[in-house]
Amino acid sequence: PNEIGEQDEEGKLPLHHAAMAKTFTPELEDYQGKFVIDTLLKLCPSAAQVKDSNGNLPLTLAIQAGKSLDAGIQSIYDAFPSGLENANDKSQKYIEIRDALIKSREPSPEDEVNAAIFVVQRPDACVGDITGAMWAHKTDAGLQMLALIAIANLASKDD
Repeated sequence: PNEIGEQDEEGKLPLHHAAMAKTFTPELEDYQGKFVIDTLLKLCPSAAQVKDSNGNLPLTLAIQAGKSLDAGIQSIYDAFPSGLENANDKSQKYIEIRDALIKSREPSPEDEVNAAIFVVQRPDACVGDITGAMWAHKTDAGLQMLALIAIANLASKDD
């Protein structure tokens, strides 16, 4: 574990090497690469922030190596999102990966509905919060049902 945070003569940490590495089994590359990168990040999360002697972050090296989001790029990005702006690569591949990573951070419609469900199920939810969630997600029948139950529960408390 001590070696995980030690840089070699090129200023690279083990995470840099894992980000650049290719596997001998191409069909397992995403799984193997992600496993190694995730393990290194778990042991030394700050490694994602370290530049090598050429000024490259692990994220840059992973993109240059042609890794996919599933092969560790997403994990490195999640450990150090600012690395995307600090990367010294502006190739087309970098731009495609950057756009995919930014999109992965945007809340999905499912996330919004789940948040609304959480609001209507809160024990301290008020009628205004519940009806606001209902209005914002008027086409989601499940949310509407949960909201009506929450309103009925509020009405029964007042009796």
